[in-house]
Amino acid sequence: MSRAQDVPATWRELLGREHLGAAVVPAAAWSSRGPCAAGATRRATAVPAGLPPLAAGFFAAAVSFGWSATQIGSSSVSGRRAVRRLRVAGPLLLAAGLLVQGLVQRTDPPGWLVLVWVPVLFAAGAGIGLAYPHLSVAVLTGTPDPAEGGRAAAAIATVTSLSVAFGTAVAGILVNLGGASMLDSARYVLFGFAALCATGALTAHRAARRERDDGLSPRGRPQAA
Repeated sequence: MSRAQDVPATWRELLGREHLGAAVVPAAAWSSRGPCAAGATRRATAVPAGLPPLAAGFFAAAVSFGWSATQIGSSSVSGRRAVRRLRVAGPLLLAAGLLVQGLVQRTDPPGWLVLVWVPVLFAAGAGIGLAYPHLSVAVLTGTPDPAEGGRAAAAIATVTSLSVAFGTAVAGILVNLGGASMLDSARYVLFGFAALCATGALTAHRAARRERDDGLSPRGRPQAA
């Protein structure tokens, strides 16, 4: 049997390739009997609390909805003190949401506990929405030098791409720390990123204090705190 024929039909449909025998990965990776396929299938098809994939997708959407809904209100805040507080509160709320989400994880959670995940994930997403628009503005306008501001603007996309790559790598490490236990893997990821977000809150607090001490607004003009 060829490698293409040995791949389950669902994998062939997802990959959308007619020739899966391309020498890109070892043959064992395409075998439905191999450890690579078993591990990938387990990770790809695992959904929270045994929910169908469609229902599980709504839990992931709760983070995005919290982010979008909160950012609409947060982006209209213009007071300097309020902006500094939001830049610190956002990472703290995100860290708290991830921490609580990790604490409520169970192997076989009851239905009421699964419903608790929705507001917790919404709160985590809200933390992103609180701070993100003001962090972007702070990067763009955090210096009175127009040349430095231009360099900062050009670097935003690069830093964002690097952060995605870094976060993906960290998530992979944390998942593997859980070994064969899906519960432990989930908790490692959630607790690990909660710690990273808390570190971000400390960084934002230090930047806000320095900005206040220097007497500079996020737009780089002298202004009382």
